[in-house]
Amino acid sequence: MAFLLGKDRESVEKILNDLPNKVKLIYFTQDLECQYCRETHMLVDELAEISDNLTTEVYNFQINTDMVEKYAVDKIPALAI
Repeated sequence: MAFLLGKDRESVEKILNDLPNKVKLIYFTQDLECQYCRETHMLVDELAEISDNLTTEVYNFQINTDMVEKYAVDKIPALAI
Protein backbone atom coordinates (compact mmCIF):
# COMPACT_ATOMS: atom_id res chain seq x y z
CA MET A 1 0.00 0.00 0.00
CA ALA A 2 1.49 3.30 -1.09
CA PHE A 3 0.91 6.44 0.94
CA LEU A 4 2.22 8.87 -1.66
CA LEU A 5 0.52 8.80 -5.03
CA GLY A 6 0.52 10.86 -8.21
CA LYS A 7 1.42 14.51 -7.88
CA ASP A 8 2.04 14.16 -4.13
CA ARG A 9 4.70 11.52 -4.79
CA GLU A 10 6.25 13.65 -7.55
CA SER A 11 6.40 16.68 -5.26
CA VAL A 12 8.00 14.73 -2.40
CA GLU A 13 10.48 13.12 -4.81
CA LYS A 14 11.56 16.53 -6.14
CA ILE A 15 12.02 17.91 -2.62
CA LEU A 16 14.03 14.88 -1.51
CA ASN A 17 16.20 14.84 -4.62
CA ASP A 18 16.99 18.54 -4.14
CA LEU A 19 18.33 18.01 -0.61
CA PRO A 20 21.92 19.30 -0.39
CA ASN A 21 23.02 16.43 1.87
CA LYS A 22 22.11 12.82 2.54
CA VAL A 23 19.58 12.26 5.34
CA LYS A 24 19.30 9.23 7.61
CA LEU A 25 15.89 8.25 9.01
CA ILE A 26 16.28 6.25 12.23
CA TYR A 27 13.04 4.48 13.02
CA PHE A 28 12.12 2.86 16.34
CA THR A 29 9.35 0.27 16.47
CA GLN A 30 8.26 -2.97 18.10
CA ASP A 31 6.18 -5.88 16.87
CA LEU A 32 3.47 -6.05 19.52
CA GLU A 33 1.04 -3.50 20.90
CA CYS A 34 2.20 -0.52 18.88
CA GLN A 35 -0.49 1.55 17.26
CA TYR A 36 0.68 2.92 13.89
CA CYS A 37 4.12 1.22 13.96
CA ARG A 38 3.35 -0.84 10.85
CA GLU A 39 2.06 2.17 8.90
CA THR A 40 4.94 4.39 9.97
CA HIS A 41 7.46 1.73 8.95
CA MET A 42 5.79 1.46 5.53
CA LEU A 43 5.95 5.24 5.07
CA VAL A 44 9.63 5.40 6.07
CA ASP A 45 10.42 2.62 3.58
CA GLU A 46 8.43 4.37 0.87
CA LEU A 47 10.30 7.64 1.41
CA ALA A 48 13.65 5.84 1.19
CA GLU A 49 12.58 4.23 -2.08
CA ILE A 50 11.76 7.61 -3.61
CA SER A 51 15.22 9.13 -3.24
CA ASP A 52 18.83 8.03 -2.95
CA ASN A 53 19.30 10.97 -0.58
CA LEU A 54 17.50 9.05 2.19
CA THR A 55 18.72 6.03 4.06
CA THR A 56 16.96 4.21 6.87
CA GLU A 57 17.89 2.32 9.99
CA VAL A 58 15.24 0.41 11.93
CA TYR A 59 15.58 -0.54 15.58
CA ASN A 60 13.37 -2.54 17.90
CA PHE A 61 12.40 -0.43 20.90
CA GLN A 62 12.63 -3.38 23.31
CA ILE A 63 15.74 -5.06 21.93
CA ASN A 64 18.02 -2.24 20.78
CA THR A 65 18.15 -0.46 24.12
CA ASP A 66 21.55 1.10 23.39
CA MET A 67 20.12 2.99 20.42
CA VAL A 68 16.93 3.83 22.33
CA GLU A 69 19.07 5.40 25.04
CA LYS A 70 21.37 7.16 22.56
CA TYR A 71 18.43 8.91 20.88
CA ALA A 72 16.41 9.35 24.12
CA VAL A 73 13.38 7.54 22.68
CA ASP A 74 10.60 7.06 25.21
CA LYS A 75 7.61 6.33 22.96
CA ILE A 76 7.01 4.50 19.72
CA PRO A 77 6.70 4.77 16.85
CA ALA A 78 9.59 7.22 16.87
CA LEU A 79 11.65 8.73 14.10
CA ALA A 80 15.02 10.46 14.50
CA ILE A 81 16.32 12.42 11.53
